[in-house]
Amino acid sequence: MILLGIDPGTARMGYAVLKYSSKPELIETSTIITKPELEMPQRLKVLYTNLNDVIKINKPDIIVV
Repeated sequence: MILLGIDPGTARMGYAVLKYSSKPELIETSTIITKPELEMPQRLKVLYTNLNDVIKINKPDIIVV
């Protein structure tokens, strides 16, 4: 089972991808950072695009916020 955990935010959004079978194994962790000069719609687009890429690559079974 692959889990994606998201720490929400608009300036910084953290996430971690874990694989769990008999014990948890960290696959990836990172922070998506948006530029302060961007308006909210542009920030949301950056977050959406980056998080969508993470989901496509890792194909999580469960996503938690």
